[in-house]
Amino acid sequence: MTTTIVAQIRAIRTGHSERAQVHAVCARGRDFKIEVGTDEVPGVVGDLIVLSWTAHANPVFATSTAPTPEAPAPAPARATGEAADVDHQFDALMRGAAARQAPTPEQQLAALLGVPGNKAG
Repeated sequence: MTTTIVAQIRAIRTGHSERAQVHAVCARGRDFKIEVGTDEVPGVVGDLIVLSWTAHANPVFATSTAPTPEAPAPAPARATGEAADVDHQFDALMRGAAARQAPTPEQQLAALLGVPGNKAG
């Protein structure tokens, strides 16, 4: 499908390069700005410009129409703060029992490398 727009040129901006920007506005109030060579500037401010284009699929980036399979949903993870665990930890602290501490990163590394080190506890 070809799209054609007729717009009025509102500004032509040129600078120190060989390019110019043509700013045009269509009857719907939409702005169109294109960059052209200064030797290709189409007319003057107030003239009409006709823009026409067609989009084509790029065969290099063509995507297949086959749907991609969805990844399986992950299994629900066990909540780390379930009520029973929290109650057990609270009871142990209230009885004065020493809560087992998680190993430090140094202790975890020592265990992975098989090097004797301080044990968690």
